Amino acid sequence: MKKIGSLSGFTKIIPYIVVAVLIAAAYYIFMYNPMIEAEQELNEEISSLREEIRDREQELGDVGNLQAEIDYREEEMKDLLELDIYDKQKAMDILENKIQEVDLRLRNSDSKETEDGYLYTLSLAGNYRSFYNFLSMIDEEDFRYQVEDFVINTYDDELHMLININFYQWDILQQFYENESGR
Repeated sequence: MKKIGSLSGFTKIIPYIVVAVLIAAAYYIFMYNPMIEAEQELNEEISSLREEIRDREQELGDVGNLQAEIDYREEEMKDLLELDIYDKQKAMDILENKIQEVDLRLRNSDSKETEDGYLYTLSLAGNYRSFYNFLSMIDEEDFRYQVEDFVINTYDDELHMLININFYQWDILQQFYENESGR
């Protein structure tokens, strides 16, 4: 009889166990599982924000490199301000010096220089040489007009800038207009 009585005591506990299991399942379904999902969503959002921050830092780094490249190119162009389109020999001497400087820079380039910087220097050397060759073919008396014509008809931005830097200075324009009005 005792066995039956103990069994009947166990049967009295079964509803409590079932209720406890149901409460645990309900807690897991309605409370714990959403907390895990919310935590996962939060972690994903944090990861995406970190990636965005890394991307922005990379962009800022790229902007810094770009600004350094722009400053470098502006410095190159400042050196060319002395180019005088009215004096063929002076222009050719200046270009010859620039070609030598760029060749030296290309020979001494190190691994610190970016590939874009190296390619820019290489293209600059080619532009200097082609403009030098162009100048060497021009007659002395037609020098100014042929250079002006070249400026108008060229599609090479580097050469265009190379010539325009000095050509469009006010004193040169003023001299040009005075010469034209004196004809």
